[in-house]
Amino acid sequence: MKILICVSKLPYARHTLHFGGLIASLEPSQVTVLTVIDGPGERPSAEATLSEAQATLNLPDTNTKMRQGSPAGEIVREANAGQYDIVVIGDHVLHGFFDRFLPTVTHKVADRTGATVLIVKEQPAALQRILICTSGRKIDKPVVSMGAKLAREATAVATLLFVADPIPAMYAGLGSMEETLPTLLQSNTPLARHLNWATARLQAEGVTNRLLMRRGIITDEIALEALSGDYDLVIIGGRAGSNIWNDLFVGNITPQIVDKAPCSVLIVRTKADKKKKP
Repeated sequence: MKILICVSKLPYARHTLHFGGLIASLEPSQVTVLTVIDGPGERPSAEATLSEAQATLNLPDTNTKMRQGSPAGEIVREANAGQYDIVVIGDHVLHGFFDRFLPTVTHKVADRTGATVLIVKEQPAALQRILICTSGRKIDKPVVSMGAKLAREATAVATLLFVADPIPAMYAGLGSMEETLPTLLQSNTPLARHLNWATARLQAEGVTNRLLMRRGIITDEIALEALSGDYDLVIIGGRAGSNIWNDLFVGNITPQIVDKAPCSVLIVRTKADKKKKP
């Protein structure tokens, strides 16, 4: 597995290094530590940062690389040129109201690279409880498979979460309108088939798991479960190359989940559903 770990300056990037190193240690991996500088004057301090980062990781197959230019652009260029499997980058903390309307370096990288992206929050590097989020469609099979693989290698407990649409207000209080999870799983619907497949996939990997269904706004329910369940990692699906205007007016939930989640987030690349020919 090829992993690109992006760092700026230490000690700020230490959480990113530790979590990236944890993922890399789960299986034989080739790791590249990347830093981006504005100009030649930053080269000496950048070289010191890369040397310290390499020593901190202490992994057998690790090399370093330095690029000059805009952080987001150079990270994306390196990620795509090097054909990395996972890009590890630190989270951007929102400070002001208008930050929520501007794409951060983290969001740009997650949006523009074709690799799976691990966004690391400032938390201890651990992998004991994993929350795997699925839309209930077959395009999320890579998300479930990646979650099952990581959970197996880390001996972690996994929760598979599906968020259903909220019950319309006019039907609030009518229990018959809410489909229970056992009833849903016994139905022969595409959603039921996907959830049953996902559960079987986790069981086949020997992962201790549970299936959970919530109702409500997807981003809110994922954040609430991530917080209440004390997870170390949230795994979601995401497609690269979305249009910024579509994100603003239609809504791309991936950046919202990244911002709201209290823990690190892994964005696994998925492909759009193929339309069946008539």
